[in-house]
Amino acid sequence: MLYFIDFGLSKYEEPGEKLHTRVGTPYYIAPEVLTKQGHGCEADWWTASSNRGSGDPSPPLLTTFRSSPLYRWTLGVLAYELVMGYTPFTNGGIVRNAKFIFSNIIDPSYAFTFSSSVTKDARRLIRQLLKRNPPERVGYQPSAGAHYVKQDPFFDGFDWRGLLQRQRAL
Repeated sequence: MLYFIDFGLSKYEEPGEKLHTRVGTPYYIAPEVLTKQGHGCEADWWTASSNRGSGDPSPPLLTTFRSSPLYRWTLGVLAYELVMGYTPFTNGGIVRNAKFIFSNIIDPSYAFTFSSSVTKDARRLIRQLLKRNPPERVGYQPSAGAHYVKQDPFFDGFDWRGLLQRQRAL
């Protein structure tokens, strides 16, 4: 399984508290963090909540982001980096500095591109995950969440239970 944790950027918060701090890896910071709209513990990759015991065979990564648009944003950046070899807001992998990346993340006119080798389903899913407006991101509604994302045509035929049982490689 693949887990991402960076305890160097952790901060304790009370339940329901909103943070307005702007810390994180520049390539992966969501627009709502950069614009200080406020975000809660859902901004962390791994939280205490999960669907374990609910019958949902999701691996933790796809379970814990069920209620947060930040998880979907980060998954979109990671997916883009995996298919393209660089993150989406670096202007084709040309990184100038963090300010340049942040500007591209919040600029609605900035459009990342894909190579012709990236499938239409992958392009569509990544674009839906990287919507700058959180309510527009795929699976935004808590009732949809990870289950909705896992139903995406990009994952057709994927064995989620097998992944959870470590029978299949991701």
